[in-house]
Amino acid sequence: MNRAKNLGKYAQKGNIPWNKGLKGFGKEFGFQLNNKNINWKGNKVGLKAIHLWVKRRLKKPKFCQNCYKNLPRDLANKSGKYLRDLSDWKWLCRRCHMILDGRLKKFIENYNKKFKNRGNQYVKRSDHVRGDL
Repeated sequence: MNRAKNLGKYAQKGNIPWNKGLKGFGKEFGFQLNNKNINWKGNKVGLKAIHLWVKRRLKKPKFCQNCYKNLPRDLANKSGKYLRDLSDWKWLCRRCHMILDGRLKKFIENYNKKFKNRGNQYVKRSDHVRGDL
């Protein structure tokens, strides 16, 4: 009983709640969405913000949009300009994304260089750390 008195007239039993009939502020009223928000930067945002914006709007398919085999993991930009244009983005598996960006070829080259310098032998880390005891 004491708690209800401390909460004010709106929280007392029998009063109508202030938010009755409202189903969400952003969608119904449209305030603070996209360019109506005070902090809206348009295309002058970072890569992470653009990816989040596209991720919320572009539905994730069941399979990669390039090979149609693997599950898509990454959002890839087709043109490399990173604009807020959904037709310029696609969901890819990690392998297809690395091939499209040219990272897979560089990764394989660096991997081969690393093992070529070692003489193509597997070296245990524990041998390097301990040395001769």
